[in-house]
Amino acid sequence: MKVMKFGGGCLKDSNDFQKSVRILCEETARTAVVVSAVYGVTDLICEAEAAALHSEDAIPSLLKSIEVRHREILKGTIRDKEIFEKVWNEIMIKLKRMEKLLYGVAYTEEISDSLRALIHSFGERICACLMAGVLMDQGKEAEAFDSDEIGLITDEFYDNATAILPEVKKNLSKNIKPLMADGVI
Repeated sequence: MKVMKFGGGCLKDSNDFQKSVRILCEETARTAVVVSAVYGVTDLICEAEAAALHSEDAIPSLLKSIEVRHREILKGTIRDKEIFEKVWNEIMIKLKRMEKLLYGVAYTEEISDSLRALIHSFGERICACLMAGVLMDQGKEAEAFDSDEIGLITDEFYDNATAILPEVKKNLSKNIKPLMADGVI
């Protein structure tokens, strides 16, 4: 098994996604992919979070910027209409959830460390959907998972968490290993 990590610096636009997917398609070993947020998206999310602490006014425009950036990448990488719609719907669900969390911050005018970490994670969550979609468009079996869906368990140092390895190993063996054995990226 091989784990490949693609950081935001190599995930700026549709060309970068296509290059990354070519690398993944050439790989013969069973592969898991870990992605950062699309370049610049974490900054937009942090800006939205900071703005939400003072007012809800900036939330829609910042979320629209994030939406547009991902839609442009999607349009430049996925040709299959069915895959495009599936991925776009998944992205919009995640954006809607982030929007609700940001409005919660605006209404309470406060944010906990765990909520901040959750909001900051949406760039990666959205990018994983996008990467899986581009892989599927290239004929690969791929599935995106959020870290909490696969059982990644950490301590409570949200901004600098350490995985609780025995639990993570057990959860990954149960949730991811069978998919990888079937050739799913």
